[in-house]
Amino acid sequence: MSRVARPVSLALAALLVASVSHAAPKDGPGSDSYVLWRELGHADDVIDAQWPAHDPDALAQHTVEIVVQVNGKLRGRVSVAADASRETIERAALADANVQRHVEGQAVKKVVVVPGKLVNVVV
Repeated sequence: MSRVARPVSLALAALLVASVSHAAPKDGPGSDSYVLWRELGHADDVIDAQWPAHDPDALAQHTVEIVVQVNGKLRGRVSVAADASRETIERAALADANVQRHVEGQAVKKVVVVPGKLVNVVV
């Protein structure tokens, strides 16, 4: 195991043991979770372990996948920044190779952009 993986594995094991001990506690220091907690090198009791603080940035999406339709039929998917403007999303959708193939030689009448969800190109 690499030098980086070992601390991460131990941290995940500690989180798992702490979670199990709170969800299915047994009678005190003889229980499996208490023994495992001590084996992981902790001096305190598992029941006193702090829950990890949540990190809102860990759940934030930085990119989103947008479905691209031509006349209501799925023709592609593009990834754009989560905070991309309508114009940026439209440009990315129209630049998709499969969309260009289905629009080729036809005038685009309308482009409907629903940020975070889809783009529909009407020809």
